[in-house]
This record gives sequence, C-alpha cells and structure tokens, in this order.
Amino acid sequence: MTTDNDDACIVDLKIKDAKGNLCHLTKNKVTFKVTGNAKLLGLDNGDMVDHYNYKEDNVKKMTGRFDLMVQVNSKAGYINIKAVSDGLVMK
Repeated sequence: MTTDNDDACIVDLKIKDAKGNLCHLTKNKVTFKVTGNAKLLGLDNGDMVDHYNYKEDNVKKMTGRFDLMVQVNSKAGYINIKAVSDGLVMK
C-alpha cells in the first residue's frame, strides 16, 4: 500500500476456537483497536439486520468473521489490530 493517506484495504478477521473452528454461535460484542501507521475507517460483521454505525470501533459478532476497512497514513511502518471481547483469549 502507498503511504499517501489515500490507500485503504479491507482486512478479513476470523475468530476461531482452540481447535481452529470458526466461532459463529455467539453474539459477543467485539471492540477493535488499530494502532501504528493506520486508522480504522469502519467495520462490518455481515449481519444485514443489525443496524449499527459502521464507523464505530465495536460490533456484535455474527458469523465469527469481520471485515475492517483500514486506511494507512503518510508514514511507512507496521499496522497492529487488536480485538477485545469478554471470553475471547488472544494467542
């Protein structure tokens, strides 16, 4: 991606259990934090009946997958994405 404040990408994230299975049976609220040389523009959980603000940093989990729209800034470097939810253990 070009560091010109114009490039953005969609990051596809999945929440899996200890056995590697996609967790899609619960609707936990998940909060995302993007740090480094980018910012979070919006996110989607794939639920067409959940009318939430796409520009918020949190959303209820629907299918175990999330799409995050991330925009880079004018500096080259790393982008870090952290997901936090009750009962979610990061590896």
